[in-house]
Amino acid sequence: MKSSLFLVILAMLGLCHCVFIDLNKTPTNGTKSSVITRNITITGLIPLTLPVIDANNSNSRALAHLSYLSAKAMQDINNDPRLLNGTHLTINAVNSQLLSPVLLGQALRQRTAGSVAFVGGLFELDGSPLSVISNVLQVASVATLSSDSALSDKSKFPMFVRFRPASEQQSNAIFDLFDFFYSRTRQLQWRQIGVVSTATPYGITLSNAFLNTAETRNFYITSYQQFLGVTSDNTNLAVRDITQQVTQLKESKARVFVSLMQTSDMQFLIENAIQYGMFAPDYVWLCADACATNILHLNFSFIPDKAVIVKEYFNAIPGFLGVASSAGYGTPSFTALVDAYQKQFNSTQRLGVYPAPLYDAYYAVAIALDSILKENPNAVINPLELAQAIRNVTFRGITGPIEFTEDGDRFPIYNIVNVWRGSQCPECLGADYGDVFIPVGTWTANDGLQMDHPVRFFDGTTRIPDLNLHQSFDYFDCTDGKKKTDETGKTVNLDKPSWGAKQIDADYYCDEYLDCDDMSDEPYDCVPSFKVLFIIYGIITGLLILFTIFVFVPFTLIFGFIIPRKRVRASSPLFLLIIIISGVFGIGSTYAWYGKPHSVACGFQPWLLGLAIVSMNSALIAKTFRIWRVFRSPFKVKVISNVELMVLWIILVAPVILILFLWTLVSTPTAKLEEHEGLEHLVCAGGGFTDSNAAGYAWFFILVGYQGLVMLLGIVLTFAIRNV
Repeated sequence: MKSSLFLVILAMLGLCHCVFIDLNKTPTNGTKSSVITRNITITGLIPLTLPVIDANNSNSRALAHLSYLSAKAMQDINNDPRLLNGTHLTINAVNSQLLSPVLLGQALRQRTAGSVAFVGGLFELDGSPLSVISNVLQVASVATLSSDSALSDKSKFPMFVRFRPASEQQSNAIFDLFDFFYSRTRQLQWRQIGVVSTATPYGITLSNAFLNTAETRNFYITSYQQFLGVTSDNTNLAVRDITQQVTQLKESKARVFVSLMQTSDMQFLIENAIQYGMFAPDYVWLCADACATNILHLNFSFIPDKAVIVKEYFNAIPGFLGVASSAGYGTPSFTALVDAYQKQFNSTQRLGVYPAPLYDAYYAVAIALDSILKENPNAVINPLELAQAIRNVTFRGITGPIEFTEDGDRFPIYNIVNVWRGSQCPECLGADYGDVFIPVGTWTANDGLQMDHPVRFFDGTTRIPDLNLHQSFDYFDCTDGKKKTDETGKTVNLDKPSWGAKQIDADYYCDEYLDCDDMSDEPYDCVPSFKVLFIIYGIITGLLILFTIFVFVPFTLIFGFIIPRKRVRASSPLFLLIIIISGVFGIGSTYAWYGKPHSVACGFQPWLLGLAIVSMNSALIAKTFRIWRVFRSPFKVKVISNVELMVLWIILVAPVILILFLWTLVSTPTAKLEEHEGLEHLVCAGGGFTDSNAAGYAWFFILVGYQGLVMLLGIVLTFAIRNV
C-alpha cells in the first residue's frame, strides 16, 4: 500500500522532456522460422499525448521517432534469426503522460495481462515511478533516460535497469576534460566554473551531482544559476526572464561555463547571453548530454515565434564542447535505421539521437529473454531473473557498446564532442554535413579521458584560448614616448618609475613629476612643461656661467694681478675670484635639479649649493671684516693680510663642510620611490643610516641655521661700517 502511494505521488510530480543518446551497430537483421510457439508481451511507456502529424515538423518529430522506433524494434527483433526463435514479441505502447492514477491503472492492466517488462522512462522524472512500478507490480523495468543517483541501489530496486549512467559519471567526464586543458595551460580558469541549469528534473538531478563532484574534486563554482525550463504547452513562457541569471554569470568572472539543460533551453540561453558578449574567443562553453545535440543550431525550439534565426545560433556555438553518450553516425546499422525512417515518413530530417536508446532498450530485453528461453523454452519468466539477465546483457547497439554495472546502470561511455563546423570547415573528420558536434575523444570509468583529435575553439583554431584575462589598461611607453593600451590586461608588466623603467602607468603622464629616464612622460604639451623650463633656465644659467667665466674671471685676473688697477686691487682680487667662483658653482648647482632624480645628483645638491652660498658669504664677510678692523681705530695704521682673511674665510666655511659631511654620512641624500598624490615617484629623500626624511630635514635646517648665523654676522659688520 505504501509503495503504491509512493508511486502515485512520484507520478504526479510531472514529466519533463530530456536527453539524447547516440548510435553504433545493431544486430544484423534476417529471416527466422515462421513457427510461433509462444507470445511474449512487453510494455513501452512513451509519451503519446501529441499526435504524430508530420515528421518534418520539429514539434512532432521527437514523437514520430518514438513511435517509429517502438514499431521498428518489434519488427527487427521478430525478424532477427539470432533471437527468440519460435517466440513472437509484442510491444504494447502506453501513454507515459497520463495522469498518475490512470497510468498506474494502465500499468497494472498490462502486468495482469502478462507483460513481462516495462521499457520507457523517456524523461528524467520517469525513472523514479518506473523503478517503483517494478517493485510494486513485480516486473522488470528498463528506463532509457533517467540518471538520478538514488536509483543506483540494487537492494532497493532489484528489478530496475537503466540505459544511462548515474549523474556523477557524466560530471567526472566533464571535470576530467577541464583538467586536461588545465594540465596544458596551468590556468586556474579551467577549474573555476560557472554553472547554469534549468529547474527541471534533469537539470536539478545533474546539477546536484555536478556541484557535489566539484567539491570533492576541488573545482570552484564561481556562480550557479537556474531558470525555468520550457514546457511543451508554453505555460511558463511569461516568466522566462533570465536577465538576472545571465548577469550573475557574466559578473562571476568565469571563463568556462557548463550548461545542464535541454537543447531548446540552451537555445533560449544563447538568445540572452549573446547580448552580453559571452560567446567569444575568450569564453568556453560545455553542454551536458541533453544539449550537446546536432540540432542545437537549428530552429528546434518549442517556442518557434521566440526562437532566433539559425544564423545567430550557428554563430554562437563554434567551439562548443559537449559530453554525449556514445555517438556513431555512419555505422551501417544506424544508417539503415535512418534510411528506413526517412523513407517511412518521406522526410528529409534525420532520425534524432533523442529516442535512440529506446530501440536498444527493447533489444536488451529481447536478448535477456532469449538467454532465459534458450535454457528452458517453457520457462515462466521470473521478473527478478529477467532483471538480472538484462544486467548481464552485452551487445553493440545503435547507441554504442551496451553493458551494465552490477547496480543496473549502463556502463559509462561518453564521447567528448566539439562543434568543429563553422561557416567553413572542410576538415571536419569527414562527418556528415548534418553533424555539428564532432567526436574528438572518449571517456570511460575504467580508462578515463582519451583525446583522439584536437579541440577546435571559438576562433576556429585548435589553439587553447588564453582564459587568464585581466581588465585592459592604459600605460605610457617610455621608449616610444606614447600612451598605449594593453587589451589583454597582462601582456605588459608595469614598471615602477625607477631608473630603467620602460612601461609605466598612464597616470604618470603630465603629472608634474619626472618618471621616465628621458623625461618623455612630461612632453612639451604638458602644462607646465619641464622640458621647456629646463631648456629656458638651462640656457640662461649656462650663459651666465659662461659670461662669468669668460668675462669676470679674466677681468679680475688681468686688472687684479697682471695689470693692477687701484680700484680692483682695493677690492681684494683674491676674494673677488672666490666670490665669482662661488657664484659659478651656486648657479651651476641648479643643474643637479634638472631631469629625473638620481642618487648622485641628490648627493651633490646640498654640497654644491651649500658650499657656494657659505663660500660667497664668507668671502664678503672677510672683506667687510677687513674694513671694520681698519677703520675701527682710524688713527692707527693697520695692515690685514690676505692670509689672515683666508684663515677667517676657512673658519667660516669649515662648519658647513663638517655639516655636509655628517649629513652625507648619516642621512645620505638619495633617490627613493615615495608616494606623492597617490602615485610613487622617484624623489630625493633621506637615506643612509637614518633612512629617514625627518633626519634629512634636520640636517637641512642645521645647515640653514648656520648659514643664517653667518649672514647675521655679515649684517652686523655691515652695520658697523655703515659710516665708513
